[in-house]
Amino acid sequence: MIKVPLELVEIEGNGCHLLVEATIGEELVMLVLDTGASRTVIDKGFLESQFQEIQLNAEETSSAGVGSIDLESFTTQLKGVQIGVLMIPELEAAVIDLSQLIDFYELKVSKKIAGVLGGDILLKGNAVIDYARLELLLSKHELAMDN
Repeated sequence: MIKVPLELVEIEGNGCHLLVEATIGEELVMLVLDTGASRTVIDKGFLESQFQEIQLNAEETSSAGVGSIDLESFTTQLKGVQIGVLMIPELEAAVIDLSQLIDFYELKVSKKIAGVLGGDILLKGNAVIDYARLELLLSKHELAMDN
């Protein structure tokens, strides 16, 4: 098992979110750990500004997000994703405009995020969230498969 540190941030005193540090290519980013998200999602603006050569593939169906009904959705193959000490050589991620979420985090908790770590990684990694130790436990063997 790989232990990945988590950061707990309080949202206006009545809730909390977990953040995880990751690296995409050479870029250090913060991702929101979201057990309700079916896939890992990266902000379209972030990718376009940091990786000019990134190829976005339009999806035929739109994605749904909190507070929205239809979001233009893309996918891309991210190379060299690292979560803690776990290296994922290639990861297919969803790509949507997360500017409202990014603005919320900057305003409410002064954190700059680039996306959401979703159920695809959590499921493949056989994830366990240890709230007492603020750690995400992932099985390296499972994540090395099918990437």
